[in-house]
Amino acid sequence: MLAPLPALAPSPPSTQAAPSSPTLHSVPPAARRAYPVRVSVSVPEVVRAGLVALLEPHQDRIELLDDVARGRAHVDVFDPDSEAAAVDPGCPRVALTWDTAAPARARAQALGAVRVLPLSIGVSDLLLTVEQVHRSLPGTPVPGESHHDEVGGLSPRERDVVSGICRGLSNAEIADDLYLSVNSVKTYIRTAYRKMGVSSRSQAVLWGLAHGV
Repeated sequence: MLAPLPALAPSPPSTQAAPSSPTLHSVPPAARRAYPVRVSVSVPEVVRAGLVALLEPHQDRIELLDDVARGRAHVDVFDPDSEAAAVDPGCPRVALTWDTAAPARARAQALGAVRVLPLSIGVSDLLLTVEQVHRSLPGTPVPGESHHDEVGGLSPRERDVVSGICRGLSNAEIADDLYLSVNSVKTYIRTAYRKMGVSSRSQAVLWGLAHGV
């Protein structure tokens, strides 16, 4: 179970210049969605109460849904160790946990997490991560549609990897982006290439463009 929320505190204002390397903080505001991201919360009630209090000032960016409206969520924030974690929300998931070691990340990913974040993350980074997941991750659904729909026979994870190839990422960069090992990425590439009927990255890019990956 997650510990109480005091560690998830608002990030203090920075007095330093924005970093030049690509980070969550370098996402341009213009690239964000023009409407709040609808977020369901699958965490213990005490944690939910803390999240609501912390995110309430950011209603222009995040709309927290109650359980009744959960099916309308763009992104689900969940505790991998909670009972609710086993319920598929039908949208991309962001895990919040104290344990971010490799075995815990793998467990969260098996439950559908596309990002695994420490509970100590600042609120600004949490907001930006949720926006990033909704905005740019492959397989992000149109509201009301399942993110499990396959494209060209690819599984959601294979599509994620192929999308990374289409964006010009190396295997190592794809692995880092998806919290996978490089060997896992290579395996997904092999299985995806077989389904796509291609044998090179350039062919995969052409296939991805043709299929909207």
